[in-house]
Amino acid sequence: MKKLLFLCILIFCAQLFAKDSIQFHLASFPSHADVYIGERPSSFVSKASYETPTKILLEPHSSSIFITLFKENYRDTTIQVHIKANENNEAFLMVMLQSETNETQLAKQSKILNKRKKKKWAKRLFWATVPASILSISQFFIFNYHTHQVEKYSEKIDRTLIRNHPDFKGYVKKTKHHTHHAKNFRTATLLSSGGTLLLLGAGITFSF
Repeated sequence: MKKLLFLCILIFCAQLFAKDSIQFHLASFPSHADVYIGERPSSFVSKASYETPTKILLEPHSSSIFITLFKENYRDTTIQVHIKANENNEAFLMVMLQSETNETQLAKQSKILNKRKKKKWAKRLFWATVPASILSISQFFIFNYHTHQVEKYSEKIDRTLIRNHPDFKGYVKKTKHHTHHAKNFRTATLLSSGGTLLLLGAGITFSF
C-alpha cells in the first residue's frame, strides 16, 4: 500500500512538473542533428541527449541553455539560447546548419561516426554473450548430469557379480547411453564457451 501511494505521488509530481515546465521545441535544417545539452561534449562519440526535431522540458523560469548540434557534413554548432516562453510556456528555435567544407574536419567526423558504429557493434556483441553464456552453463550442467550417471551405472556394474543378471545388460546400455551424451555435451560446452569468449573478445575490441 505504501509503495502504491509513493508511486502515485511520483506520478503526480511528474505531471505537475511537466505542466509548469517550459517546453522548448528545437528544430534544425537539415533535421536529424544530434543535440547535446549543457557544456560542449569532449567527444561526439558519446550518445546525444536528443535528435532534432525534438521537445526538451526545461525547469520553470529557465533563462538560458547551452546546446550543441552535430551532424555529418555540417559544422558542429554550440550556442547559448536565451529562453523566452510564450503564454503557453513554450519556446521555439530553428537552427540553420552550415555545410562543412574543411577536409580535416570532415575526416574527423568520419572517424567519429566510425567509432559510433564500432561502439554499437560492441554493445550488440556484449549482449550476445548473455544467451551464449546461458547456453554454455546449461550444457555444462547437462554434461555433469550424464557424467554422474555414467559413474553411478559403472558402480552398479562393478557390484553386479553375475554377468547374466537381468539388470546387468540394462546397466551397460545406460552407461553407454550416458557416456555418449556426456561426450556430446562436453564438446558442445567447449564450443559454446569458445564462442562466448570470441564474442566477448570482439566486443572488447570494438569498444576501443
